[in-house]
Amino acid sequence: MKLSKQIRLGFGLMLVLMLIIGGLFIFNVFKLNEAASNLEGRYSTLNKLFSNPDSQIQSDHGFGKEIVDRAVTLVDEQLKYNYTYMLIIVGVSLFFGGIITILFPSRITKPIERLITATKTVKKGDYSYRIENAGKADEIWMLAGSFNEMLQNIEDTHRSNLELIAQTTRFNETLNEKVQEATQAIREQQNELVRAYFGTLEAMILALDLREQGTGYHSYRVTEYAVNLGKHAKLTDQELSVIAKGALLHDIGKIGIPDNILLKPDKLTDEEWVLMKKHPEFGYKLLKNIDFLEESASIVHTHHERYDGQGYPAGMSKDDIPLGARIFSVVDALDAMTSKRSYRQALPFEEAVQRITDASGSQFDPRVVDIFVKVPIDEWRNIRTRITYSGSECLKQLMHQLNGYKVESTENQRSYS
Repeated sequence: MKLSKQIRLGFGLMLVLMLIIGGLFIFNVFKLNEAASNLEGRYSTLNKLFSNPDSQIQSDHGFGKEIVDRAVTLVDEQLKYNYTYMLIIVGVSLFFGGIITILFPSRITKPIERLITATKTVKKGDYSYRIENAGKADEIWMLAGSFNEMLQNIEDTHRSNLELIAQTTRFNETLNEKVQEATQAIREQQNELVRAYFGTLEAMILALDLREQGTGYHSYRVTEYAVNLGKHAKLTDQELSVIAKGALLHDIGKIGIPDNILLKPDKLTDEEWVLMKKHPEFGYKLLKNIDFLEESASIVHTHHERYDGQGYPAGMSKDDIPLGARIFSVVDALDAMTSKRSYRQALPFEEAVQRITDASGSQFDPRVVDIFVKVPIDEWRNIRTRITYSGSECLKQLMHQLNGYKVESTENQRSYS
């Protein structure tokens, strides 16, 4: 039976019970009135008989008292009967009312409490919980059955989601393995390209060294000097890589200078100097069409320019000169002054630093010089010593260092204020 019908039946029974109690109460009142009327009639008749002077009935006080006692006894019995009857009715009413009061709320509250418990359990993530005895026909149990069906659907969906997540995880792991394999293959290819690239640089430097025996590791030193100064200038890895390659190959254009001029021990003539000053252009033309050296080619082209515009080959000045070339010109002068030549002895590092400081604003960028003079002299001295004693290994070490730079930016210059 549906809960709504049970509630209507319960309230109907209570209404019938109230009608019965009311009817019995009216009936009891009626009986009491009837008994009172009978008693009043009898008392009135006796009163007339005994109070009439013409009556032949002799007054007997004992007889009158007996009649009154009987009447009182009759009324008392009637009252007891009515009270007993009323107590029975009240007891029966209380009994049935208690049954209705206990049964109907429990029929409603227990299923609702189970629904609340189920809701709290599901909230904690347990989708396997089910409300028991949900197969009855009343509305609340039908609601519980619908709730169980909803939980079943949620559990099935959750299980499907877990399976999908597991499949996605397996797919991601497989994909990650494939990516790692592809990455490793790309790295191997990159290593091959890097080895070929370094081989090209090594061949170029060795070709130049074979012609200029007197300079002895000059290209290696100025490269490490330039990288060291660039680090103090807070340059990016990309900028350091560009400067390093440009410094390493800065004199590559001298390959186009005849031996009688390049290796001449005496002072060059004006015509010979005109040709010698073309080596930056020769180097630029040689490197500009090589992809990984394209940016560095601008340093090769401008490494003899001066901050005051008195340099060559284009007479560029100030910030028109690439930053890498402005940094290189400082360390190139440092290495030239601290290296022995056939026509003079090497200068101490302290004196070389002072001369560079004196040329700030004319030959060199003042901002670069300000950074340069803050570098401890021992750093320059240690770099020179390390390259001198490393011999043929210095080029390999330098190449390894260049390979460690990450290309993170396409910016190849930085302005200083």
